[in-house]
Amino acid sequence: MTKLSRRSWLAGIAVLLVGFIFSMAVIKPTSPASQTETLSQHYAALLSPDVAAKQAENISRILAILLLDESVVSASVFTPEGERLAYSGSIDTTAEMVRQEPDLLSVFRPITYSNNTVGYLSVVYRPKSSQ
Repeated sequence: MTKLSRRSWLAGIAVLLVGFIFSMAVIKPTSPASQTETLSQHYAALLSPDVAAKQAENISRILAILLLDESVVSASVFTPEGERLAYSGSIDTTAEMVRQEPDLLSVFRPITYSNNTVGYLSVVYRPKSSQ
């Protein structure tokens, strides 16, 4: 190998390595947890006016729509004091669900309205890899 071709080869490897590192820093794969985190963040914002007004019927409708996502098993909305305002899912308690499917995960997100926490959204979901 000549000196020039060795330098070209090393320069090419360096460019590939820098490109790979840059792409890993910029393009992050979306994990199932982060997808559900993002979904719960959007739904918490959507629910905020109804939770502030304690409109249980409207909250239940929105939770039913959230359950249309194939990974979501159940969703609940609680007041800051811990009272459940609404629930949607096939099994009533998280403990029973985890007993039946131990690999379930959950997200618990505050619901804010006018910079005040008016409730909490709890989403129990199945990781994408176990479906």
